[in-house]
Amino acid sequence: MKKIIDYFFETLTVTLTLYVMACFLISFQSILKIFALTLNSALILMFYENLKRKYSKKAATLIVAISIAILILIVYFIGYFKVDGTISKLR
Repeated sequence: MKKIIDYFFETLTVTLTLYVMACFLISFQSILKIFALTLNSALILMFYENLKRKYSKKAATLIVAISIAILILIVYFIGYFKVDGTISKLR
């Protein structure tokens, strides 16, 4: 039971982090988009490597795929926070 709870909260944390990164990716149309894409890729790879150490390679791949699918559904149904306008207002 503890493994399931640990998996759930780890996946939830990574999915929410990826959601924030997706908001940056969707919002920016400049050089910052490349930075956000690189950071997003690195986060997914770190999550995958961490899962691969804990579980099998097949299970890690499945968990990452499910997390990305959940992320896509969140962005589609809930939408995204437009970060670009917020940053320009802060200047």
